[in-house]
Amino acid sequence: TLRGLDTLTWDTLTTFPYFNCYQDLTALEMRSIERLDGPVLFVGGGSLPLSALMMAQVYNRTVTIIDVNREAVVAAQSLVDRLGLSHLVTVIQADIKTYVPTQSIIVLAAMVGSTQTEKQIIAEYLFSVAPNGTTVLARSVVGLAQLLYVPLLTPTLWQEECVLSSETVINTTHVWKNVCHIVS
Repeated sequence: TLRGLDTLTWDTLTTFPYFNCYQDLTALEMRSIERLDGPVLFVGGGSLPLSALMMAQVYNRTVTIIDVNREAVVAAQSLVDRLGLSHLVTVIQADIKTYVPTQSIIVLAAMVGSTQTEKQIIAEYLFSVAPNGTTVLARSVVGLAQLLYVPLLTPTLWQEECVLSSETVINTTHVWKNVCHIVS
């Protein structure tokens, strides 16, 4: 496992330097979907899926975390078990470009996709296979954060209305509601 993850508890997670930023970001996202029922698909949770864990722990949401990296999935599952959240959180290893979501709420993490092209392909795939009526919360970055992360550009073929754009210290979140299948 990754060094240090095997000793994390909820109390030690709160000492993470960016904990408050993730807490604020998750609160913003949860306010945007508070009237929506159903499970959440969190794409790109990594080994420390802090936002997904907050969605379960604080907001009592059922969350499926998907990540392509096996080591990250093993570490995340260990953390979920240690925090006693396995009744709310499922962690699976899969390539999102082959996964067909059943969830009507999807969060696309800012770190998904290592290039602009890959990020766009993943986002467009999700929009094309998500159930009709799905709400997609797509995280991106602006400004200097683009030195660390690849921003998500809004493809012109996304005809859905962006109902919320909000910038926090660490991410910019765009929320699209009532996603319909893309027909090329």
